[in-house]
Amino acid sequence: AVSRVLKDEGRLDVLINCAALVLAGPGENFSASEFLHLLDVNSVSPFRLIKEAISSMRTQGEGRIINITSLNGRVSLPGFSLYSASKHALEALGVALHYELKKSNIYLTNIAPGAIISQKDHTGNLDHLPVREKFFLMKKLLPMLSPKEVVAKVAEVINDPNPPAQIIIGRDAKVTSFLYRCLPQMFWNKLIIFLYG
Repeated sequence: AVSRVLKDEGRLDVLINCAALVLAGPGENFSASEFLHLLDVNSVSPFRLIKEAISSMRTQGEGRIINITSLNGRVSLPGFSLYSASKHALEALGVALHYELKKSNIYLTNIAPGAIISQKDHTGNLDHLPVREKFFLMKKLLPMLSPKEVVAKVAEVINDPNPPAQIIIGRDAKVTSFLYRCLPQMFWNKLIIFLYG
């Protein structure tokens, strides 16, 4: 894909890693091969593409790489253990590469959205009701992102002369990340048991 872009366009300005698989449900319900496949798509494949893109970006003296990670790459939540592990890996990879590549004028940014409105339902295999179904107010207070909002943030990062390593978008992602960072562990554990138990 990178070779094709370089052949057709002569340069590669932006790489956006946004392909992902979701395995929802108790982690024990999945096989090691399913987990390896998930890691390959969500974590290793973006690394492959980044490696392919870097050399041409170095040659042209600039470039942008954007990884669409997830709230689940920052906070592990019940029912998404394997997905969360894969997004934590991508999040960690992106942050380290941000600092490694910046000196070459290649900016890598992780965008971590909360829940995105989708035609696919990823909650069918959960062994608990989704929090938004359990607590009606959550739908109003923590609305899901539209795909257009994610695209708008991607465009903003592409045009930012000095984008950060990480960006969180979506009210649910911002609130959850804040609570995870700020609450004492004991209170966080009680909150998770209350919401998901």
